[in-house]
Amino acid sequence: MRVLICCDIEGASSVNDYRQIAPFWGNKGYEDCIRAITSDVNSAIRGLKRAGAISIDIFDGHGDGGNLRQDMIEGDAVIISKDVPSLAKCKYDAVLLIGQHACAGTADGFLSHTGGTDYTLNVNGKYIGEVANGAWLFGSYNTPAIMVTGDDAAIREAKALLPGIEGVIVKKSLNRMETMCLPIEETSKDIEEKAFNSLKRLNNLKPFIIEPPIKLEIEFINPGMAQMMQFYVPKCNYKEDNVVSYIADEYEDIFKATMMANLIASTFFTQSIMGEAYQINGVAEFLQNKLIERLENWAIKKSPFPIVKY
Repeated sequence: MRVLICCDIEGASSVNDYRQIAPFWGNKGYEDCIRAITSDVNSAIRGLKRAGAISIDIFDGHGDGGNLRQDMIEGDAVIISKDVPSLAKCKYDAVLLIGQHACAGTADGFLSHTGGTDYTLNVNGKYIGEVANGAWLFGSYNTPAIMVTGDDAAIREAKALLPGIEGVIVKKSLNRMETMCLPIEETSKDIEEKAFNSLKRLNNLKPFIIEPPIKLEIEFINPGMAQMMQFYVPKCNYKEDNVVSYIADEYEDIFKATMMANLIASTFFTQSIMGEAYQINGVAEFLQNKLIERLENWAIKKSPFPIVKY
């Protein structure tokens, strides 16, 4: 059996501070976080191997990836670099969602958000997060999502949208900033056992599929984001203020629309930072020099494109 593990970080065992999820704060919290999510992944690997998995791939879905390290992964499981739609087409027998969090708007979900931090997703009238979005994408290619781990809010959401999925609660959250982690020794055993049990009963599990037509609504925090989404995404309709809608027959199209939403939100954020940076002495000069360097390279260097003659 070929199995894929898709992991995030916010829902990892023992992670209880937002400053742990990225290296920006310059403390050892991020390294602790990496060890924690690696422990969860390795626990799942042990259970899957016991259940007969022959090949296990791991997708690092936090940020732009690069958080997990191959030398920390047990056995012959391999960290792979592919976009999620391509992975969904690889025909895995099962997918596990490890270290997940609840969707944007979940008041009692630790660091709850959906994709980026600037929008929400609503599919067929229900707000969804990354767990259902991924499970439905893989389901559209006949791959069942068999297990999810995260805080209690993430597991509650998963079971509501994906009936029958196995869930492992690794911490219990009070709000978006406060969560009480269970002992990692306890969660490791639970993850391993439920990964084992889930794969063992694979023949009784079905992929999660959303029947067409599928309606997606995306609400951004900025109307400009919604307007850009409507401009760049065919069949995407600008409804009002900061909301767009999109209807598709294939879930892959829905998933790709959510990826575009994340790209647009990220672009707006970057543009706002650049606008502020240009007002800072030294930084403005640096950016100006980099722009000049790029333009000079473009003007002076040989074109990398094929020679065109008419």
